[in-house]
Amino acid sequence: MNLKARLIRQLININNRINSGQYITKVKREDLFATKFLNQNGYNSGLDQDRWNYFSVIKMNNTYLEMSDPSYATRGFGNMLIAYCLLVWASFIAYFFWESILSYSIYGSRVITGFLYASILCSLFFVLAPLCLGFSFDNYHYTHYPIRFNRKNRKVYFMDKGGQFYSESWEKVLFYITKEGSERWDDMSASYELRAAIVDEQGLIQHIAGIGAPVPKEFLVEAQFRMITTYMNIGPELLYPEYKEDMEYNETELMARVTFCNDIDGKKESPAFSRYRVNMRNYGGRLWHLVSWIGLRVPLLMIGRIIGMKTCTVPVWPEWIEAENKIAKNDKYIVDASINEYYHYNVWKRKVEVIKKFPNGEPL
Repeated sequence: MNLKARLIRQLININNRINSGQYITKVKREDLFATKFLNQNGYNSGLDQDRWNYFSVIKMNNTYLEMSDPSYATRGFGNMLIAYCLLVWASFIAYFFWESILSYSIYGSRVITGFLYASILCSLFFVLAPLCLGFSFDNYHYTHYPIRFNRKNRKVYFMDKGGQFYSESWEKVLFYITKEGSERWDDMSASYELRAAIVDEQGLIQHIAGIGAPVPKEFLVEAQFRMITTYMNIGPELLYPEYKEDMEYNETELMARVTFCNDIDGKKESPAFSRYRVNMRNYGGRLWHLVSWIGLRVPLLMIGRIIGMKTCTVPVWPEWIEAENKIAKNDKYIVDASINEYYHYNVWKRKVEVIKKFPNGEPL
């Protein structure tokens, strides 16, 4: 890829990030910057190590699997950027104000005025730049852009940034992996993402939906996709998190099942859940987590996410979609946010822990 193409791609990536879910459409398949195209009928697996829920599920039942999008996972980053820059700006002003006081006793009031004007002028960059970029990234969007996979009628439903809802046959949806940003163990910058596209008869991409959280490695996206195809092509049985004796110490099996659901079904996440989500995204060992706290990354991200969620609107599925996604009364595979009372992500141990036996609720 030449320099011009790379520059154009980076500009598109920045635009997508800022607009929190808005993707470029009216292009052909080869213009999607895909690293790999996926076959929804060729990724069926009964092996636990081939699936990974990656904390992106909202709810599951025998009719449909509902997931969040990449913008939900990264909510709070823009506001964190604003907070960091405001701290730099405040430090900058304080420094020059202190220098001005010292200079006053030596040079007089003209030097004080010069220092103050210079500090205010130079510091404008640290305020305006993050406000323009970060504020648009996090605030006054939808809390998330949900996507549903209905295994009964074999349809996929999703919502775009403008609040419009679309559906397409499972077999006709184009699934692919794309990479944005750098490759690090941090979903703020590492961005292999799973996406679904609706293609018209002329081969042009009409609508695109992001699926799940951004992940730092391509094989993790494939693992997320295998979870979806397992549900659609085999059923919810392999994803149902019913307690087994060996689950407590088997992280692979825990992550291969729906042992976590985002508590955002028809509502905004609570501040407590926002803090929980930020801790879950803070990859690495205990030392990295401690450094992130000391460096204010985690607390500022928590505050930024809480503020962002307060300003955003909760998406509501329209009646025509709900009518096509009715859950049977005798459905025995219903899993929602109540599952979080049974399985818990321990931040400091970096593992999923079994709290109670699911579904009978018996404490261990």
